[in-house]
Amino acid sequence: MKAIKLSSLVIIILIMNSCFKECPEGLSEHNEGLDKINLPYIIPYSDTSTRLFLKNGKDTLLFKSEGLKESYEFAEFGEIGGCNKYKLQKFTLKMAASETDYISIHYYTRINWGPSVKLFFNLGESYKLTTEYSENNFIHYTDYKIVKKNILNTMYDSINSLSDPNFEEIYFKPKFGLLKVKTSKFSLELIN
Repeated sequence: MKAIKLSSLVIIILIMNSCFKECPEGLSEHNEGLDKINLPYIIPYSDTSTRLFLKNGKDTLLFKSEGLKESYEFAEFGEIGGCNKYKLQKFTLKMAASETDYISIHYYTRINWGPSVKLFFNLGESYKLTTEYSENNFIHYTDYKIVKKNILNTMYDSINSLSDPNFEEIYFKPKFGLLKVKTSKFSLELIN
């Protein structure tokens, strides 16, 4: 009985190995970079930026930039055992008021998909929320919902109203940054 199981296992391994072919000569390498001209639309904060927000209508939080970081992720993808190698570029910036109150923006490339933007909101010990958008929501924002909005007695125009089912409101002004975010559990409003 053990010999039959062992023989079956060896046969399965041999069949599996014969299915995977070696990568052809001249391995295909791809650099998936981001266009830096779009960076101010997506991450409009510098290494020294600060923004004062009103949290939940009562607390003020001063968010400070922790600096723009550039990194690369390496991935394999393809029809023949991952014969395409990809170098994926990523920019990240974190605006922090404390260890538990921060906003993080990630602008990155993906394999076979256009550049994307992730917004991470960490407000307090237990409230974390993430949303993801296409780069187009930021650089081609005029194709989306543009509004004029009064936020804490300051009128803003040409605002991008981002949509996400987990958020009641997210307003972002290109080349300026986050103006307001609101969910059923928290809100942040820029104090100008």
